[in-house]
Amino acid sequence: MKFPKTISILLLFTIFGTTLPAQEAAKPDPIAIVKNCIAARGGESFLRSITTLYSNMKTEMEGRAVNYITKELLPNKGSFKIVYKGNNLRGVIDWTT
Repeated sequence: MKFPKTISILLLFTIFGTTLPAQEAAKPDPIAIVKNCIAARGGESFLRSITTLYSNMKTEMEGRAVNYITKELLPNKGSFKIVYKGNNLRGVIDWTT
């Protein structure tokens, strides 16, 4: 009766002993990850040349379609527009700096 128990314990230690080092893989360098991401997006000079960010987000509020349109420009300019649509109602709220 001791032999099967010993074999099963030995097998468990063998299985867990071989899988543990695989879990302790070397972690990648975070700085290298960021540098690779910048390079994949066109490089640092390209990213610095971007002067305008435009976004158009769509959602639904109280049964009406709503668009949030933002523009951000360098150095410190921007605009924000909310467009409501639905039920024969059209409204625009515009904010510009």
